Amino acid sequence: MNLLTRITPITPITPFAPLSSISTNTGFSLVEIMVCILILSLGVIGAMKLQLSAMQTAQQSHLYSTALELAYEMADKIRSHHQSNLPFATIDFQAKSSVSSTCSDSNFNCSSTQLTHTEMAEWLEHINTALPDARAVICRDNSPWDSNTHKLRWDCDAASNKTSIVIKLGWADPQDANPNPAPHLALAIAP
Repeated sequence: MNLLTRITPITPITPFAPLSSISTNTGFSLVEIMVCILILSLGVIGAMKLQLSAMQTAQQSHLYSTALELAYEMADKIRSHHQSNLPFATIDFQAKSSVSSTCSDSNFNCSSTQLTHTEMAEWLEHINTALPDARAVICRDNSPWDSNTHKLRWDCDAASNKTSIVIKLGWADPQDANPNPAPHLALAIAP
């Protein structure tokens, strides 16, 4: 046996495969990539809008909580002055109104009326700093809810001492274009 007969001939290796064996469906086309980017960008935009909505809802929730806390604070003040709650039943405050106190901490000769007015001024100042473009109305009201518009209303319809005192609070809402929006909150105090 000859050594040369045992060796099989080597076929030459070509650097490129013939054109007939190249597959036409390898990789991604430019159109497919653009469609993927479009779908991905729509998802990202949707997520951003959802995040913005969540932030706005959290801000409104914070404003409602703050307003409710301030309303409860005033309700406690009204209850503590049960005999002299008449000055508290006549507040109509707008954010652009000035708040003045008639009695200072250094003045120990304040009457009970002056102290009541000072408490009101301090409470209104809290509202002015805590709520954007705040409005506060405290009055005796039989029906703070307007059944025609399905909203709270600022107007008060009762002057009798038998009617509940209602604390109404409102503030500027960036989503509401109305320059005089309805109150956001009304808290009734039993007479």
